[in-house]
Order: sequence, then structure tokens, then C-alpha cells
Amino acid sequence: AGFRLGLVEDNTVFDLTACEPHPESLHDLYYNHGGNKNGVEATIEALDKDNAPLLSLDDLLANTNDPEYPHLISPVTAPIDTPHQLRIWLAGVTHEDSAKLREIEAVQATGGAANVYDQKYRECARGGIPELFAKSDTANLVGHGGRISHPSDTRRLVPETELVSIYGLNAEGQIVRLGYTGGNDYTDNGIEAENPLNLPQAKNWSYGCASLGPLMVTESEFDNSSVTV
Repeated sequence: AGFRLGLVEDNTVFDLTACEPHPESLHDLYYNHGGNKNGVEATIEALDKDNAPLLSLDDLLANTNDPEYPHLISPVTAPIDTPHQLRIWLAGVTHEDSAKLREIEAVQATGGAANVYDQKYRECARGGIPELFAKSDTANLVGHGGRISHPSDTRRLVPETELVSIYGLNAEGQIVRLGYTGGNDYTDNGIEAENPLNLPQAKNWSYGCASLGPLMVTESEFDNSSVTV
């Protein structure tokens, strides 16, 4: 019962929560069981996994409808009592095609010229301040196969596939990349096109405004030459 942390090797999932000291999540492993001192991979390697229960990754991926049976949730979760300790930040207008498309949509929606997207892209290309925004309530993130919702007055809901980097603070207070996962950032592109100041509500709403998963790939296992987004 409850959340459990697993290690994937091929199609086998080792139940790490069943192993001493019983880490319940990536956050728990990293901050409470030595991950921020020794690294995620070394901390997992030190666990005695000989008697860990085994599950099938294919079975976990396939179960997106029955929460009574083992299934995947977001690979990154916040502590229940301190949800603010997980922050989801995203960067927009990161390539020229995106800037041009946003500009066209803004002109179509308003009937007038709006060059804020092109201006921001050029600022970023020169090393300037990026467009950053947050998925402010992490409780509204879902995992693999989770349900995405949208407000009843949504103009145009658009999913954006993302490569997500996962970071933590090590014991010395340094930002460390722990690994990568996939994500879908959902946006009400219609109200954003009408006015860029609508971005916060275009990105955030209750009961599923983004998804993460299905797995986290650690830094040493990640091969960017094999990734297609």
C-alpha cells in the first residue's frame, strides 16, 4: 500500500521500498537516505536487493485504469506534508519555429501585430533572460496514463512533449542533475494567443494540467543520441 520506489533493469522492476531502509520515493531516497551525499545511483547500489519483490515493467505500463493494482505514478513526487518542496519550471520560446508560430497565433487571435514572442526568442539567443513559468501546484501533475483535465472555457488545449531534467540539492547545497524523464505540458493556447499576460492561467488548472513519466533515467544511463522528442 502507498507509494513505492522501484529500480528498472530491462523489463524487471525491483521494489526498493521493500529493502532496508525502505525508501518510499526518489525524494525520500535522496534527502533522507544518503542520496544527496553519495549520489542516487551509489545509494541504490548499496541497498540489499537480493530479496526485493519483482514486478513486470510491461504490466505496470499497461495498467492505466485500475488503481487497485500496481501502476506507475509520476517518477518525481513531493512529500505529502511539504508539497512546495517540488517545483516544476518550464522554459518557453526556446527555438525559432516556436517563436514564429506563437507570433502567427497571436496575430490571428487579436488581428494586430504582436512581436513579444520574436523579441523574447532573440533575447534568449543572445543569452538574455529566458521565458520561465511554473506548474505552480504539483498536486495537479499526473503520471503515466493519468487523466488530463481542462477548464470548461478552454479555447484550444495543446499538449507539448518535453524532455524533463530532474534536479536536487546535494549536501553541499549545490544543484545536481539526478536524471531525466518525459513530460507533457498542456496549455490553453487560445487564451495565450489572445494576450500573453494570460500565460499563468493558460498553464495552470486543477486536476491534471501536466504529466511526468513514465520513468526517470539516471544521468549515467541517459543517451541523448537515442532520444526523440
